[in-house]
Amino acid sequence: MGKNTKTSVQLVSPEMQRELEKRGWALSALSEAAATLARADSTDLLVQEVCAAIASQGPYVLAWVGKAANDEKKSVTVIGAYGSAIEYVQDIHVSWSEFEPSGLGPGGATIRTGISSVVFDSESDEGFLVWRERAREFGIRSAIGCPIPDGVGHPYGVLLVYSKVPNAFGPAEVQLFEILAQEIGFGLRSIERQHRLDDQIHEKELVQERLAASLRATIE
Repeated sequence: MGKNTKTSVQLVSPEMQRELEKRGWALSALSEAAATLARADSTDLLVQEVCAAIASQGPYVLAWVGKAANDEKKSVTVIGAYGSAIEYVQDIHVSWSEFEPSGLGPGGATIRTGISSVVFDSESDEGFLVWRERAREFGIRSAIGCPIPDGVGHPYGVLLVYSKVPNAFGPAEVQLFEILAQEIGFGLRSIERQHRLDDQIHEKELVQERLAASLRATIE
């Protein structure tokens, strides 16, 4: 006689399904951004294409890179941004000073501490109070800031990603975007080194041309 077999079906809970979706969004963003990092040959192109790769995934409505300045107000300059909510960063004032109201958000906190900062829900996060009304206007509900290192222990800037859903950034997503921010820093430094090398080569060629011209003038 044949034995009756029971097939067990493991159902994925709604909570697990949401976690898997969040992981998938971040992984897709990381994959697309990695491809742009490999082909970018200028800092502007690198930042713009990485932001575009991120903002084209899932619920991410905006990604931008800010560069930290050592001026009096410790301002943060937007050097590239992309997304359906890109107007959010137009004429925006961000600081990384703890004494400035605009320095209490994820961008300022990340640069200041060198540690990623997550806004789980913009409607309840106290540090996001300055930006709350602006975020509502563009449908932003959560955000993450990850430090971009300069390679010598000082903050270069921050990668910021915004989502239209709350709690879009858990521990796994934080880790993935931290990896991406580190790669952005490495890519920017590589491009800057290449540009310095190109400038040195160009300067050497100019010196050689001047020497050759002087030699010709002397002979004549």
